[in-house]
Amino acid sequence: MLQLTLARLFITFFGLFTLGNAQITFDNCPGDETINNTGAFPYAYTIPVITATVNSSGIAADVKVTSTPSYFPGIDINFGVGYVLNLEYTASANNETDVCEFSVTFLDTGDPYYPDCPTKPLVFNTNDSDMAEATWNETTPNDASAGMISESMLTKPAETSPANFPIGETNLTYTATDGSGNTGTCIITIRVIDIGDPIVTEYPNDTIIDTDSGQPTALYNWTAPVATDNSGTAVIVFYEINGMTCSSPSYEFPIGSSVVTVNVSDQSGNSVSGMFNVTVEDNEPPMIDCPTNVTSNNYIGEVFGLINVSTDIGSLNATVTWDPPVTSDNSNGTVTVVSSPFESGDMIPIGTHTITFTATDFSENNDTCKFYFEVEDVEPPNATCPSVVAGVTDPGSPNGTVSFNITVVDNVLVSHFETKYALVYPSSKTIDMVSYDFETTAVFPIGETIIEYTFYDNASPTANQESCYVTVVIKDDEEPYIINCPVKIIIVNTTTGEAFAINITWFEPSATDNSGETLVPVSDYTSGDNMFAIGNTTVQYNVSDLAGNFNDSCSFVITVGDNESPMIDCPTNVTSNNYIGEGYGLVNISTDEGSPNATVTWDPPVTSDNSNGTVTVVSSPFESGDMIPIGTHIITFTATDLSGNNDTCEFYFEVEEQLLKTYEDVEPPNATCPSVVASVTDPGNPNGTVSFNITVVDNVLVSLYEANYTLVCDYRCTIDMVSYDFETTAVFSIGETIVEYTFYDNGSPTANKESCYVTVVIKDDEEPYIINCPVKIIIVNTTTGEAFAINITWFEPSATDNSGETLVPVSDYTSGDNMFAIGNTTVQYNVSDSAGNFNDSCSFVITVGDNESPMIDCPTNVTSNNYIGEGYGLVNISTDEGSPNATVTWDPPVTSDNSNGTVTVVSSPFESGDMIPIGTHIITFTSTDPYGNSDTCVFGLKVEDNEDPVLGCPPNINTTTADGSNQAFNVNWTDPTVIDNSGANITLTSNYSSGSNVFYDGSTDVIYDAVDSSGNVATCKFTVTVTDIEPPLLINCPNDIVLATDLGLPTLNYSWIEPTATDNVDTSPMISSDIDAPYVFNISVYVITFTATDDSGNEAMCNFTLEVKGDQIVVHETK
Repeated sequence: MLQLTLARLFITFFGLFTLGNAQITFDNCPGDETINNTGAFPYAYTIPVITATVNSSGIAADVKVTSTPSYFPGIDINFGVGYVLNLEYTASANNETDVCEFSVTFLDTGDPYYPDCPTKPLVFNTNDSDMAEATWNETTPNDASAGMISESMLTKPAETSPANFPIGETNLTYTATDGSGNTGTCIITIRVIDIGDPIVTEYPNDTIIDTDSGQPTALYNWTAPVATDNSGTAVIVFYEINGMTCSSPSYEFPIGSSVVTVNVSDQSGNSVSGMFNVTVEDNEPPMIDCPTNVTSNNYIGEVFGLINVSTDIGSLNATVTWDPPVTSDNSNGTVTVVSSPFESGDMIPIGTHTITFTATDFSENNDTCKFYFEVEDVEPPNATCPSVVAGVTDPGSPNGTVSFNITVVDNVLVSHFETKYALVYPSSKTIDMVSYDFETTAVFPIGETIIEYTFYDNASPTANQESCYVTVVIKDDEEPYIINCPVKIIIVNTTTGEAFAINITWFEPSATDNSGETLVPVSDYTSGDNMFAIGNTTVQYNVSDLAGNFNDSCSFVITVGDNESPMIDCPTNVTSNNYIGEGYGLVNISTDEGSPNATVTWDPPVTSDNSNGTVTVVSSPFESGDMIPIGTHIITFTATDLSGNNDTCEFYFEVEEQLLKTYEDVEPPNATCPSVVASVTDPGNPNGTVSFNITVVDNVLVSLYEANYTLVCDYRCTIDMVSYDFETTAVFSIGETIVEYTFYDNGSPTANKESCYVTVVIKDDEEPYIINCPVKIIIVNTTTGEAFAINITWFEPSATDNSGETLVPVSDYTSGDNMFAIGNTTVQYNVSDSAGNFNDSCSFVITVGDNESPMIDCPTNVTSNNYIGEGYGLVNISTDEGSPNATVTWDPPVTSDNSNGTVTVVSSPFESGDMIPIGTHIITFTSTDPYGNSDTCVFGLKVEDNEDPVLGCPPNINTTTADGSNQAFNVNWTDPTVIDNSGANITLTSNYSSGSNVFYDGSTDVIYDAVDSSGNVATCKFTVTVTDIEPPLLINCPNDIVLATDLGLPTLNYSWIEPTATDNVDTSPMISSDIDAPYVFNISVYVITFTATDDSGNEAMCNFTLEVKGDQIVVHETK
């Protein structure tokens, strides 16, 4: 067949490609096929319809089934299991054919099945065994291809119904195999269910326990209940506690009563339950840590374990807040905290306070903690000072007096104030008032002075202080004073040969000023170094002080007169037609011819003048060109300058020839001057005014005189008298002045002159004047750390003197460079001028006060037999044994004082060696120097009571349970006696109260705690033993009965129901009997006794009588 098909394919392809003949293509020729039928046989197969086309033209070829047997396409034919159908289709067209061949194989793939196989497990119960009997129906398989399957092709389980099966599921497997090897299975599940509950013989008892230390729970371990189960397998025990489930007989129980539900289940889930109570009591006090964060707007810090807080501004109290104490409690419950005597946010007064915090938990357990704080007044006084006070100098003084008001208030009390400016009044004052207003009057120097006022309140241990500052500005509005101003007009003459006066001298004025400044008046002209033109010149002196005050009150006039005669030289060239010649100083001229006169001419005289002005020349008695008569003539030429000064020259000539005779005066004037004139200075001036007389005579005529001292009156004067007596008045400077007077006569041709000398001696007998002497008392304080005041400053006095000398008062002490001991020291200023005049009118007192507090260092060595240590800045001491006090000693404080004097120390409220009570104490040491200054230091001392109370418990108590109860009620005893060294109230607590209590069977410790106010605890205990003496109670004891022997026997085999028992304590009393059932009794009368015994050995008995008779009787039960 394969060869035929290949040959056909070859021909077909060969014709397609080589001959170009028509090609036939099958449209849907299938391949070989296997049909797996899972259903019944025979299988209905539809013969497929096959089509073909020619040359892909869409023209159908003629297709026929040519296989044998031949089938009609499209019809259903039934085929059996394993049959192979071979089909052949032949397509024809244009004498061309093609063949489509394929095969179809019919196979059985359906498994056998069990139509009555159970679909669910078969369930059977057991309640008293670990097995159950199960029954089931045998199942028969079936197969779709062959129907029933032979027995040999079946596999069955070994078990046959009925059979016993264990608890759980057991599978029974049935297997069937058909002829095609297909296999089917039926599994029957036998499920045995255990419905029997476990049996529990004993559950745990109720119990009361304390919480574990520091925990809100108590870990309690109990004995698991004893249980058995019919399944023979281990039971499952779990516990339900407070909504939780656990499998271990151990649990952390919370505070309170917890019900423990005991669930016992077997492997099948059958369960029983019971319960017991666990009561957890919380007897543990809460923990409390005092606040560490104490806040206040005025928080200061900590010292000696005290938290220091200052008062609120303007208040006697401080608003203090603190974080709540940190509490914890083993119960994790809410802890209530109460603080005493103050709460956070309270207004707390000044002082040292102990805040006690008491923490209480839900179980009323409590604990306390404390912290200490001190409300201090650190608010300084509030002083209101004027910022600037302005004033002017007092008349004639370098200082000004001002007054101003100061107001001060304090939240508590203003103690006092002080200022280091000694010139104010008051400079210090004790106030002791909440508010105070006062006026201050003081003298201040020119300029700006800043005064610090320091106010102190009465805060303890250290006063608060506050300073305010007053700037005092003293303005100098007083103008300087010019003294020794020269006289209003000074008349002088030009300097010889000059048109002006050079280097005129006068006493320069001086100046004084209330400020004490050294002032020098100034001018455009300087004495001794100047030049003044002829005429009047005003010399102005002005002076200004540093404050700008101006004085121009000093002016005077320099009048320069020209008293110098012009220079004139007579003519040397005299001409005349009749000039003869010269002889004996005469020019000889003869008269003009025929005339009694001679015409004489001469050159003009040569003139000059110091003023450089015009000089007028007049000749007398003749002028040049005049007709001069016979005789001897003196021609006088007078030269006059603009100031009227004149000078003359003469020449002589004679008309007619005649001998000339000349007479001359050569005798000088005779002047009488006093040799020495003595006087003293005018008051307040460096000069003295003197007067003296001078007499002069001459043989002919005294023409004039002049003096070399320009300040004398009549400096130059024309006399023209034979004798002259005159008085001279002049001002002379201190010392010796020699005045030369020169007198001239009218001798011709040359004047004779004579001088006399007057020595003027002016003595200064006026003492200097000390100005600006400091106030009489200057009060200062010692320099810090010294026994004296160093470099005290004051305004040094100045001095003025009529002499004009610059004088400086001298003293043994210098402002700003000195040292004064405590007390009064007189400072003396003296001044002397060069004339030896002395002034010691200036003295004042420096009063040095000591306002510096002594230094004090608190003891560092505190001793006691019961010294504990230090903590939080406190020295901790325990009380003396058996005493509420502690004997405490300490070294004296170390003191020093700037005065080097003895310092007295007082301690308060206790002294070294005192018996100091329990509590926290601040020991204040006050050191006072000899001047009343004091300082303090403090240290904190805490006397602790660490001695436990002494507690005596009553003896042990034995009692019995109450009727019908496992407890004893209201047992009485006498509370313990307690004493304590502190003498304070003792808190006595116990876990049981006398007369109001419940004790369970057995021994219970009654514990008493005695707690003193310091938390010291003493404990004692005694035992209350409760004994159970109550016997159990037997219930349902059998009744007396009469019975016959068993039929045909001389005996009776008899059983009875034993009685049960209850007990006030024992939950399961043990029951015993002298005869155990069942028992074979002979004919007789028997008394059967039951005995119930509890855990305490108490017994109860009951019995019944059994009479056994040998004949048949009716049973009689006797109640």
